[in-house]
This record gives sequence, C-alpha cells and structure tokens, in this order.
Amino acid sequence: MFSDNTYGGIKPALAAGMKRRDEILKTLTPKYSRQENASRMTKRNTSGIVGVRRRVEITKRGDKTWEYEVWEASGSPRPGEQKLKRFYISKWGEDDAKAMAIEQRRQWEEEMKEYDRKIKINK
Repeated sequence: MFSDNTYGGIKPALAAGMKRRDEILKTLTPKYSRQENASRMTKRNTSGIVGVRRRVEITKRGDKTWEYEVWEASGSPRPGEQKLKRFYISKWGEDDAKAMAIEQRRQWEEEMKEYDRKIKINK
C-alpha cells in the first residue's frame, strides 16, 4: 500500500508503487539474452532442434488446394527481423530437407551472434 499521505500526494505514491513493482519484477523474471531466448527448447518442440519443424504447407489458388510436406527453419538474426525458409521434402527428400533446415537455422544463429558482438563493441 502506497498511501497518498505518506508519499505526499497521488503522483509520488504512484511513482513509489511503480518503482517497487519494477524491483519485484526484476527478481521474479529471469533476464535472458537474445541468444539464450533463441536457443531455449519448448515443450512442444518435436524435431529436437530449436527453430526447426516439420509441417504441411497448404497452398490455395482459386478452387484448387495443394499440400506440401516441408521442413521449415525460422529465426531472428537481428532484432525485429523474422526469417522463415522452407525445404520441400518432395524436392530434397526427408533427410536432406531436414539437414538443410537445421543448417539454415545455425547460419541465422551465427548471424545473431555476430550482430550482437558488433553491438557490444560499439557501445
């Protein structure tokens, strides 16, 4: 409780409350770097590789619908930039398509590391 009387008015009481809230949130919320966030495995991951998944892509043109099985890589090499690349199993085969998706994901992770290193150097 942050009383108006104790803090000398509504605005100082609100500021004190917000400051305390921020202090509590810092202790409760772990701070992860972009690289740590990008490498955290979630429960729903089935490929065993972060940022790589197998899916069916559905494409519609007019009345026709096509389904393509793909291995898909996703990543964010720079802040605010999302990348996605699909490797078609019908073209590359199951194993090669998965390997290509994994390699693409690793390249984006390296780009992220390089970008983050340059940012640290320039600070």
